[in-house]
Amino acid sequence: MREFYLGLLAAALSAGALPACQGEAKAPPVPVEDYSEGQFGPTRPVSTSHVETDRPSGIRRLSARELERSFEVLTKTRVASLGRLPPDSLSFSYDRVVDSQTMSQAHLDAFTDIASDVATTLLNEQRLAELEAACSPAILPPPGVSRVAKIVGAAMAVGPEWAVGPDNDNPNDLRTQYAPDPQASYSHAFDSPGSYRVRFNLTVSAASVDKLNVLFGGQTVHTRQNVAGPQVVELVLDVKQTGTQVIDFVLTTEPDDNALVVSYHGVDIEGPVDPGEGAFANERAACVEGLVGRFASKAYRRPLSADEQARLRAVHASAAEQGGYMVGIRALLEAILGSPHFLYLVEVGSPVDGLPGIFRLSPQEIAARLSYSVCEEPPDEPLAVAARTDGLNSIAQIEGQAARLLAKPCAQTSVQRFFEQWLHLNRLPGLNKDPKVFPEYTEATRQGMLAESTRFVNELFWNESSTLQNLLSANYSWPTPETAALYGMSVSAQEKVTLPSERLGILTQPAVLALTGIFDGTSPVHRGVYVLEQFLCDKPPPPPTGLNVIPPPPDPNATTRERWAQHSNSPTCAPCHNAIDPIGFALEGFDGIGRFRATENGLSVVTTGGIPSIGLADGSITGAAELTQALANSEQVRACFAKQWLRFSVGRLELPADAKSLDTVGAKLSNASIKDAFLSSFTTGAFLHRIEEPSK
Repeated sequence: MREFYLGLLAAALSAGALPACQGEAKAPPVPVEDYSEGQFGPTRPVSTSHVETDRPSGIRRLSARELERSFEVLTKTRVASLGRLPPDSLSFSYDRVVDSQTMSQAHLDAFTDIASDVATTLLNEQRLAELEAACSPAILPPPGVSRVAKIVGAAMAVGPEWAVGPDNDNPNDLRTQYAPDPQASYSHAFDSPGSYRVRFNLTVSAASVDKLNVLFGGQTVHTRQNVAGPQVVELVLDVKQTGTQVIDFVLTTEPDDNALVVSYHGVDIEGPVDPGEGAFANERAACVEGLVGRFASKAYRRPLSADEQARLRAVHASAAEQGGYMVGIRALLEAILGSPHFLYLVEVGSPVDGLPGIFRLSPQEIAARLSYSVCEEPPDEPLAVAARTDGLNSIAQIEGQAARLLAKPCAQTSVQRFFEQWLHLNRLPGLNKDPKVFPEYTEATRQGMLAESTRFVNELFWNESSTLQNLLSANYSWPTPETAALYGMSVSAQEKVTLPSERLGILTQPAVLALTGIFDGTSPVHRGVYVLEQFLCDKPPPPPTGLNVIPPPPDPNATTRERWAQHSNSPTCAPCHNAIDPIGFALEGFDGIGRFRATENGLSVVTTGGIPSIGLADGSITGAAELTQALANSEQVRACFAKQWLRFSVGRLELPADAKSLDTVGAKLSNASIKDAFLSSFTTGAFLHRIEEPSK
């Protein structure tokens, strides 16, 4: 079974975009003029040949978070074994960007183990009906493989101890002689819940036993009266849980019976057995059909073709032939949950006439992309129904579903994760500082920093419907007691307060300033690169080949700015540092944990700087407030933010063909809330289409 779906996964990956599946709804008839060449940039010459690409198009592996939520939504199971997956790459800030995804043997092994663990949990807990109503526990065999354990009498615990001895006729037996109320016990490890047949074999000689009680878990489950001679006591145990449990066989004798001899030959335990063996054939076939049809369709987020359904039925049939019906069910679940159609977002789409490399997504593909963008989980039932019933065929319908999803609690988590990854706040829990330089930086301070920035973003996005400009230039926040102390303020709990004049927006919050500092101080380079990459999407070039860049050494007689100025005056370093350092210099009014400072090492801190990449030369602005206000008014910042959202929501880097879509979102950011800009992105060409870039 393992080889079956590992081979399926490998084949899917090597083939690039997977072929369209039979039974899938057609692409929505969105007016062509809405997605003409103006939406994608210049039209390439029409070609009927296959477009070769640099990387597989239309396949993105679900991130660990998306996979976790997919299992929870689909199977109502929290999967501890997800921790076996290699960490997702954050090369482009986000854990879901296909351009940085890898696929290794460790991934394959983890996917196999996770699918097996989930199947085991569902079967052992008898929760199959949660996946498919036709799979009621009443019609199913027990989940485990039936086995027979034969335990000889010598392996049982027999008492009372003083009366126990070997049976001379059979070395595998034990016997008790002349003992009142003798008994035997056996501790058995039950692999799974279910019904177990028990056969206890003994011989009572020289007298009779008034009564034999069989106890399970301390409770009497079977009684036999007047036991004498060779006996086989048969019963069925109803085992509710796995693990080791004790079966006791207690014989009751008359008070004056002192001649009793009992030989214990052993006990056989068979199970779990099928109480409905020979029955429920039709019902069990319906269970398989339900899993192959309805459950697999939910897992794959689309209808399955006839061939796909036939292959899944064959998986069940082959495994059931070897190990029984429930072994087949386990194999079927593992095949579905280990399939690339579940583990990956697979998008094919339909070619758009006259636009080579542009493929309009189907309703199911739009539903999946929309749900994973907003909620990082599979489509809910209203969205899935809309995809099946022409409910995603117009811009208005798609906008309505996007707005509905954004109102769900899952959207709050996803939006928060976007901001955490965009701003690198997700890296704060692992950020350390030199305790000698920053003794105030404690675990409580670090948690307070994250709490303030999270509250700030959530309040502005959800409650104030703020613009991007306000996110970057707001003169208020919700500090914690720990971060308020860094501001030189005092609060007893998080509340909205006006900030000191040197601070505006998210960039001057302690969390961001601490993240962009270094272990024992500040770094104009770190802060400059951070602003360039995260706010301006302007990645500085790497240092020249062979150049060993060493930060300037500490100097108690100079400020950080003075040390870096000496370093960047080098003709080799200057071209890059002239674009980076002015940004960082404007933020030098804050130390490595975000406290405002006017001096460093007894010297005045100079905070003149600039943003050369948007035309603000070094020396044209002073201080963080002017820097953040300039960024807030920048069209390039809005364009960059639109790119950042596309990277997170669609899970890929921007392409030249996305230009018009990005302009649409950027324009929305200039005069509407961030939330409205996000909503506008879901009806752009970049979101509703798959784009293949020709090979270079």
